[in-house]
Amino acid sequence: MNKSHIIITLILFSILLIGRIIHAWGVSTDDENFSYRVAGMVLTFSVIVFAAAMNVAVVLFSS
Repeated sequence: MNKSHIIITLILFSILLIGRIIHAWGVSTDDENFSYRVAGMVLTFSVIVFAAAMNVAVVLFSS
């Protein structure tokens, strides 16, 4: 069981959702604005990397 705080989980979920919406907005426009796509990808990958690092820290430092 992951021992992360619910507030951290909700913040990460919110950032991930915003990132996916921004990315979808950039893809759905006719001119495909790459700045929105890149911003969405950065937010998405940042959440994935941060959550993975948190999980590794929990495994390594919980005794």
